[in-house]
Amino acid sequence: MTAFRRNLPETTTGGDDMLFYIDTETTGLFDAEMVECAVIDDTGKTILDTLVNPGRPIPVGAMKIHGITDDMVRNAPRADAVRAFVLELVAGHEVVIYNASYDTMFLPGIRDRAAAIHCCMMRYAPVYDHWDDYHESYTWAKLGVAAERCGHVAVGDAHRARADALACRTVWQWLEAHKTEKQS
Repeated sequence: MTAFRRNLPETTTGGDDMLFYIDTETTGLFDAEMVECAVIDDTGKTILDTLVNPGRPIPVGAMKIHGITDDMVRNAPRADAVRAFVLELVAGHEVVIYNASYDTMFLPGIRDRAAAIHCCMMRYAPVYDHWDDYHESYTWAKLGVAAERCGHVAVGDAHRARADALACRTVWQWLEAHKTEKQS
């Protein structure tokens, strides 16, 4: 883990009220492994932006979505080192993740370490305002749709962890600035 830390920018965890925005990219939806992780702080500073070696080949379908190849992750840190850093970083802080139920699967222990985990996607759903009678709930908007509606100016490629964490930050900050009764 020492070599991994040496490659990270010098970080500051900020005050107790610092929010962190996290996104991961993975080998797929089921039986997946993390291939990239990014953490952005509430000021927009990139705290972590790293590829992750999943220890197995990345399926073609996943590569087509995020563009991350086996060659790109070959010398990247393993997931355990990235997880340890993230868990240490977020200890006692609130974390915002666009699809928290999915991304937290790749960061086991984060719910115990963070002060709170907020799902931006679930909070945005009522604002998106597409009711599904069958499921009796609001439908979820894709991050790109939510970010665009909230005035996000894309930085980097969609479906890359840093770009998606920044988009999540924009949506969350928009939600905070435009609180409504629909938001939970």
